[in-house]
Amino acid sequence: MCAGCLPISWSDWRGSGSRGPAAHGWTDQRWTPPRIAVVIREVFRVSYTARGVAYLLRGRG
Repeated sequence: MCAGCLPISWSDWRGSGSRGPAAHGWTDQRWTPPRIAVVIREVFRVSYTARGVAYLLRGRG
């Protein structure tokens, strides 16, 4: 796998992420890199650090 590549598609993430942070147990509606890393790990069983998530998001614009 290449560095910076997600083994999931962005449409997969949008499906999980579109429910919002509250659907994943957080009380506010802010997505942060650490929260996104937790959801990726729980939903897709792939581990990313918060820094790795931030790197991937920067690449997406």
